[in-house]
Amino acid sequence: MPDLPRRARRLLLSLAASLAALAAGEGLVRWASPQTTFSTIRESPGYYRRSDRYPLCLAPGVNALHRTREYEVLYQVNALGFRDRAYPQPKPPGTLRIACLGDSFTFGQGVENAETWPKRLEASLDPAGSGCVEVMNLGYADGFSPDSYGLYARADLPALLPDLVVVQLFTWNDLDDLRANLWEEPGSDGFPGRIVSPVTYIDLEGRRLSDAQYPLRFRVPLLRESHLFQLAAGVVGGAAGLRQVNAKEFYSRRVHQREVTPALAPAWERLEFSLSVLAAAVKAQGARLV
Repeated sequence: MPDLPRRARRLLLSLAASLAALAAGEGLVRWASPQTTFSTIRESPGYYRRSDRYPLCLAPGVNALHRTREYEVLYQVNALGFRDRAYPQPKPPGTLRIACLGDSFTFGQGVENAETWPKRLEASLDPAGSGCVEVMNLGYADGFSPDSYGLYARADLPALLPDLVVVQLFTWNDLDDLRANLWEEPGSDGFPGRIVSPVTYIDLEGRRLSDAQYPLRFRVPLLRESHLFQLAAGVVGGAAGLRQVNAKEFYSRRVHQREVTPALAPAWERLEFSLSVLAAAVKAQGARLV
């Protein structure tokens, strides 16, 4: 077998060259275009809390720095359990208090608190910052779907004494959430006293996990920390049609054109029921729903 050593040397040289190329590629990606790796996710502290009433809520008093490839944002949750400053209780006389219900769009995923739409609304209504107008950001404090907003309006909103209530809806995933959520402990009108999501849960560290827990790209111990692999996985996913559509296409084709198909009909019914409960609860508190 006189050729075996030569073949072995060639194989070792090819392997060494491949490893060197991969190491160089890894270094280049880390320098030029750092990716979101598994450790990046795990290093971001949780800011959610398990709830006996809603699919999730925010942990009072938590300061959590959320790091991703796109942004680094500090989420500060007040003692009342929502992302905002501290508010005096009861409401000061002569103050207009507006409560904003919603999901991540209201919470302000990926933006500073001052850049969320409730805070921008407050700044436009009270540019001098006199405190005569208070706009509360209740995103995620009220769960993440319209049925949980209705339950929040009944159970927790009255203590905040709002004058106006603004509800943000996002019909694309709102309908999917409404269809998936489990309604438990129904009242006399059939509306639940407890809402559970079977596909989302909060771990012991306050992180929100999906039913799959983590994407496949984060499940291989060695590769999940590789920036080069994460970049390649993103490219392959995009080529396979897994990349998110652009915003214009998403909003024009996927959100505003959702129809009442047989599969979605129960979700539309739940949406109507939830909003009617929310409206009745707000009216009972002497506030106005916008």
